Amino acid sequence: MKSRREPLLWLQCLSIGALPLEALMLKLVLAGADVGPVPGLERLFTWSLGVVLPAVWLWKRPPDWGSLLLAGQSRLQRSRFQRQLSAAQTAAPIRLICAIGAVPLLSLLWWLDDSALLVSDLSPVQGLSRLGVLLIAAPVLAVMLWQWQQLVQACWLLTRDDEVLNALKPLSDMQLSQEITAPGLNVLSLAPLEWAPSQATGGAVEPDKSPEQQETGTSGEINASHHPVTSEAEVEKTASAVEESEQTEETEQTGQTGQPSGVSAVAGAVEPEQRSEQQNCTDLDPEVTEHDIITGTEAEAHDEETEPSGREEGEPEETTEPPPGSP
Repeated sequence: MKSRREPLLWLQCLSIGALPLEALMLKLVLAGADVGPVPGLERLFTWSLGVVLPAVWLWKRPPDWGSLLLAGQSRLQRSRFQRQLSAAQTAAPIRLICAIGAVPLLSLLWWLDDSALLVSDLSPVQGLSRLGVLLIAAPVLAVMLWQWQQLVQACWLLTRDDEVLNALKPLSDMQLSQEITAPGLNVLSLAPLEWAPSQATGGAVEPDKSPEQQETGTSGEINASHHPVTSEAEVEKTASAVEESEQTEETEQTGQTGQPSGVSAVAGAVEPEQRSEQQNCTDLDPEVTEHDIITGTEAEAHDEETEPSGREEGEPEETTEPPPGSP
């Protein structure tokens, strides 16, 4: 909200601590003289003089939010938004709340005047007449009314949205002088407050870093954007899903082979090597079989060729001579 950048609005909120001090001052003033013959009438007179008359004036011309009673912000140097804040003071709800503050001041005056004799020795106006004491007490009541209305207005303006304030028509210089009460000298010129980004967003302010640390931090942010961090819930969910899939596979293998899950796990681990050996054996079996067939065929053919020659060599040579006794 833009209104929260105005330092004078925050200074007006300090009146919540000034009101108890002003009440103590009023009690010390009332303790300066004894109570008159008609104390009720005296109190009503003081309240009318110090509260009712100022309240009527401030109803017509509200106190300027940029005025600290003795000094205030210059009217000629105010921005458009500051003039819109002054226009927001003329709203009926804020005027009504400010006027209600006059009623508690009467009860406060009555209670302080009854107990003022307890601190009569500490009164700075001790020895004055009753009329003189009442006349001094009236301005103190007027200051308390001023502080109350400034506190209410500051809280009202600090809680307004920018859209509501921007919709108001800013007051001109003539309107500021005729419709707003701004006592004191217009000598204040305070710069707007600049809220840190960390305070606006709720973050922490990082210390200044060297160029190397900044480069490292930038590269770390880039890596973090490319490799997002997985949350613990996702990791646990993934682990549980893997465990369930493994249990399902083990159950299927146990139902097919009839072996326990431990044996199936070992068999599953050794299975790739066994398959590779079986594939190698399968590749070699046709070659060995073909080689054995060729070798056996060649051996049989060689035996068949050598067998006739062996038998011819083993048989006895026939003689041409005739047997004895033949002619």
